[in-house]
Amino acid sequence: MASKSKPLFSLKLTATCGILGMLILYIFIFAAILVSPWFSWTSNALSDLGNITRETSPIFNAGIIISGIVIVIFPLGLTSRAKTNTVEYSGTIALIVSAIALIGVGIFPENYILEHVITAGTMFLLNTVGLFLFGLAFIRSESMKSLGVVSFFLAIASAVIWVPIWGRGIAIPEIIASAAVYILILVLSARMLSGKKVVP
Repeated sequence: MASKSKPLFSLKLTATCGILGMLILYIFIFAAILVSPWFSWTSNALSDLGNITRETSPIFNAGIIISGIVIVIFPLGLTSRAKTNTVEYSGTIALIVSAIALIGVGIFPENYILEHVITAGTMFLLNTVGLFLFGLAFIRSESMKSLGVVSFFLAIASAVIWVPIWGRGIAIPEIIASAAVYILILVLSARMLSGKKVVP
């Protein structure tokens, strides 16, 4: 039965925040990398940029927090619309918690090791779960089947990328795993702005 609840945010705001949040995240990450001659993709984690002993910590941590706040609007705006599809609705919940965990990564840099591991682990895990759930929801729809296949592919990529072949650092799997979910957000945001449906 269709939900009659009013969406929290307009389609335009929801889509804009999905795109903007992604841009903020990567602009701040790569800005921190550009001013860090010591950073190595194969020897460091991205979180090393947020270590409070590093000069890059204000850039990296602020970017993580701001982007998380903006990104969380996307699944929140999608949630009330997705209530007609239980699987996709569950996917939006996963992305909401993931975005909150992203904010936590900025609040608790790697100096706070337990909190950092919990928030970062939650973020990456729920990103993968969200991708899988969206794929499952979309693949059942004839008009969105191709998007479902893409979502499944991204879910698999975000999981298997953690196979330890990158040396001592995990920056490469971190950036690829985060990019996987934001590719889906970008595609869904573009569909919203073009008037195409985002719920099967």
